[in-house]
Amino acid sequence: MPVSERGEQVDLFAEETKHMEDPTLPYLEDHEEETVENFRFADTFTFPSGPKAKFQANIAAIRLLHRLETENRFANSEERNILAQYSGWGGLADAFDENKLAFQKEYLELKELLTPEEYQAAFEGTLTT
Repeated sequence: MPVSERGEQVDLFAEETKHMEDPTLPYLEDHEEETVENFRFADTFTFPSGPKAKFQANIAAIRLLHRLETENRFANSEERNILAQYSGWGGLADAFDENKLAFQKEYLELKELLTPEEYQAAFEGTLTT
């Protein structure tokens, strides 16, 4: 039986995966080494306040994340500030309710932007009572 590269454990999938390449290789090969540093908020950074502003900040972060994934690259410092404004969906349950007229545009935007799985995961992150 084949032994795993990680130790003395039996590798049950060695035959099935021996023809597969490491999916991280193209990503790692296409990128120059980057200096890693701690993220620091800009002195002028402010978190969005109010449900509509938080929603728009979340949407901007998701759109940016999709673009970064498509372009297969890391966020630059300006983009990191956009990602840092993402606040989650906890207080934005109205954006997931198709009957809330004040959030109808936001509801449709979420349905268009997210896959069904992403939408469900985001919905489950809302505070509903």
